[in-house]
Amino acid sequence: LDRIAKAHRVSVIGSGINPGLLLDTLVITIASASNFIKRIRATRSLDAARRRRSFQRKIGIGLPVEDVRDMLARGELTGHVGYAESVCLIAHAGGLTLSKVIEAQEPIRAERDMRVENLIIKEGENLGIKGYGIGYVNERPVIEVRLQAYIRAPEYEEIIVEGTDYTLKWRSSGTPGDLGTVAVILNIAERLPFPNPGLHLMVDLLPFKIRFEI
Repeated sequence: LDRIAKAHRVSVIGSGINPGLLLDTLVITIASASNFIKRIRATRSLDAARRRRSFQRKIGIGLPVEDVRDMLARGELTGHVGYAESVCLIAHAGGLTLSKVIEAQEPIRAERDMRVENLIIKEGENLGIKGYGIGYVNERPVIEVRLQAYIRAPEYEEIIVEGTDYTLKWRSSGTPGDLGTVAVILNIAERLPFPNPGLHLMVDLLPFKIRFEI
């Protein structure tokens, strides 16, 4: 992408609401108010019943839990994509070299029959997913992002930045995914083109960096 963009003298940047903002760029922005960072934890929780049908399909809502688990493993269902990428973008913003990054996600089993909006979920079927990405320095977890998206989940985002001197905590009442994505893309477009053609990261838009002390 970088080579092609430079050949055509255009700027390319990938973004969205998540990944792109809530679990990475916003985390970096809030963490910039910490002198030295020891650990970062970020969570997004959303009610899948309020999302579009295509989103519900990609997380396997209403399917048997074991089928969803198998389909995620085979790549037939994507679930959420971007846990590791968000972790790595945060690390990149702080010049932190991670020893390893792990990511995983799993279905959430309905413990009883439910009817929500136009959805009918039976006991044993999938309510949604929960997943995470964790970046380690040696064996110590330093950057952790989590997502839970299931029927009747609470709506919020939460970011906790543990520093050497104090801890920062930010919490929202939730962000509309589709409209938020459109807003992010349009607002970024107003910053383009960058002075130099090529592939750019969201951190290239930020006027600051962050510092880890591990």
